[in-house]
Amino acid sequence: MARRGYHLLCLELGANLAAVARRNARVYPQVQVQTVAFEDWPIEKGGFDLALSATAFHWIDPAISYQKTAHALKPSGAIALCWHVHVQSEASAGFFEEVQQIYRPLVPEQEEKYVPLLWPHEVAEPVKAEIEQTGLFGEVTVRRYRWDVTYDAASYLRLLDTYSNHRVLEQPRHDRLFHEIADLITTRYHGRITKGYLAILYVAHRK
Repeated sequence: MARRGYHLLCLELGANLAAVARRNARVYPQVQVQTVAFEDWPIEKGGFDLALSATAFHWIDPAISYQKTAHALKPSGAIALCWHVHVQSEASAGFFEEVQQIYRPLVPEQEEKYVPLLWPHEVAEPVKAEIEQTGLFGEVTVRRYRWDVTYDAASYLRLLDTYSNHRVLEQPRHDRLFHEIADLITTRYHGRITKGYLAILYVAHRK
């Protein structure tokens, strides 16, 4: 919850998602949700203490993203960017390697996605150099947060159905893929699988 006197402005491109955000935040009068692309948002120069983007900043035109963010921040303001990465976990017990054998024949056009998962310590931090190279921000602090989430078959399929590369599949192929994944989880993993996540947070103050 925002502190007294603080205001949170959220920019959401999709009208449906903006409506959900407004509904979820309706008990917080300090929160405002605008349905607009960041590129089209009429900038409020020097008006913000913090600009935060979670697993989304890479979608913004790089010719605009950092420059516009810096202009929106107060002289003491900071940018905070984070991304979530699917990583290798001992708790996954080989599920994500095995499930690729289902994807390969059913979704061969996504072959570039079927690569071994990295362990958390193998994941690079390219955004640090990207922020530094803009010349708009000071020293970049990086924080890494690691955790596991356990899913049963139904909850894991609901997660998959939020991913665009699954949603674009025609219905028969989508249904077969999901049926085979659920069957794998049920028969080989006792009905539950664990997915490893890594969040990388980059924070830097405006120069």
